[in-house]
Amino acid sequence: MRHLSLFLIAICSLGTLPLAAQITVDKSAMLNHLTNNNYFRVVVKGFTCNRESADDILERDGKRDEIYLTSFSFLVNNQNNTIPNTAIRTRTRVFCDINGRGPENKWAIAGSAAGGLGGIQTGDNIPDIEPWKNNAPPSGELLPFVLWEGNLNTGSDYVVIHPGIMEYDGPADFLTNFWHNSFIGLAARSATNVLSLPYQLVTSIPGYSTGSGYNDSSPGVWPAPTVMQQFGNVFFRANLDMLSAQDQTKLLVNAGSPADRPIGLDAKMIYNPLQIRMDNRIANQLIDRDFGYGRGIVPIRYKDDDQFKGEYTLYLAFEKVSDPSQYNRMNLVWQDVFDPLANYSFRNVNAADKETDILNGGRTNNTHVVLNDLKGLISQRWKIRKVDQYYFNINNNYNNLNLDLLNKNDINGSNIVTSAPDNSETQKWSFIRYCDGSWLVRNLRTKRVMEVYNAANHFAAPLGQWDSNAARNQRWFIEK
Repeated sequence: MRHLSLFLIAICSLGTLPLAAQITVDKSAMLNHLTNNNYFRVVVKGFTCNRESADDILERDGKRDEIYLTSFSFLVNNQNNTIPNTAIRTRTRVFCDINGRGPENKWAIAGSAAGGLGGIQTGDNIPDIEPWKNNAPPSGELLPFVLWEGNLNTGSDYVVIHPGIMEYDGPADFLTNFWHNSFIGLAARSATNVLSLPYQLVTSIPGYSTGSGYNDSSPGVWPAPTVMQQFGNVFFRANLDMLSAQDQTKLLVNAGSPADRPIGLDAKMIYNPLQIRMDNRIANQLIDRDFGYGRGIVPIRYKDDDQFKGEYTLYLAFEKVSDPSQYNRMNLVWQDVFDPLANYSFRNVNAADKETDILNGGRTNNTHVVLNDLKGLISQRWKIRKVDQYYFNINNNYNNLNLDLLNKNDINGSNIVTSAPDNSETQKWSFIRYCDGSWLVRNLRTKRVMEVYNAANHFAAPLGQWDSNAARNQRWFIEK
């Protein structure tokens, strides 16, 4: 029997430091920081699959598309020389159909392919219907995915960012070559003058002309035309005519081999990645600009030549971060383990200001589980205790009863309740990581997931089970 992939997390809370460990802060320096904050972040909020890529007809690697996002960035000083030791290479987990994936894969469910456990297909919006509005906590491996973050002081350094999207096939041969051996990767290893690299503005590459003439059928990586009209000095790609034969070979992708490949290949199987150059001035301008998706959201299109079929739109968000406690989200990696001694809340994605509670403080079998405001009550806290390799009991702190199904019913719509521990299959649950960091909570016996009925978001809305469709009302942020 193929097991469901389980991805489990414990988010550690930091308590107040003892007095001896506290750091003395220069108040004037802190005030200066707050009034002259130059800390910026660029994230991929989400994406749209406009057309899924050509895939194995037998779908041996999973249903429909499996993709992951990448970022390669480095800093450049005001003399246009790359700054050594500032290169950052990072990628997300694979977003895909997770049925049959073991926990060692650390993949995340995404997509609406048949079966309710993911698989990205044409028309999918990830993580939700309006991906650019994704407000989950940014991280270094899930959505929103941090491409780069850090300080950009006025008149000083600027950052170069290469955002990418890869079709998973394994192993990541092209990605390794791109990051380490191409002229792009070599530029970040030592001080190199960026102006000497074979780059040109996207506006001067065939497919664009100033203000008009964009050819939507052109393969490659392209910002939206409205973005180029207003920020034509920010986006660059390599001028292939200036590249040596050796360097062109390093951008060549063997799309027919079983290996990961970037989406955005041209007819010659060359991947010419987009380069974003951003300083303090540009960052502040992008943050305030609306290209139809809200302020600071920039759509980037990745389109394969028709023989490879793939076409995706990534929604990049340019942000200024004023709270120092929210810095370094790029380094956030989910640990995928629950602490059996910790107390957790289950906050619904569709009703972000509500969490699970027991109805009227009930202490008897078949006490209904409902939504309540975020009050921090004992009845809103749960222990998650492992019972075997893949399944867990979820025990309420107030009544010491386990999460269960009303009368053990095996049908869509059965209420979620708490009942006395009895080691039954209806009291055993698995946790499936969704691509925005939330969870699907799946029952062992019925293979259905916990949801809020009718996507309700009001006080006392009841919980029940339903076939998985990964809708917002079926997803839960599980937090200490």
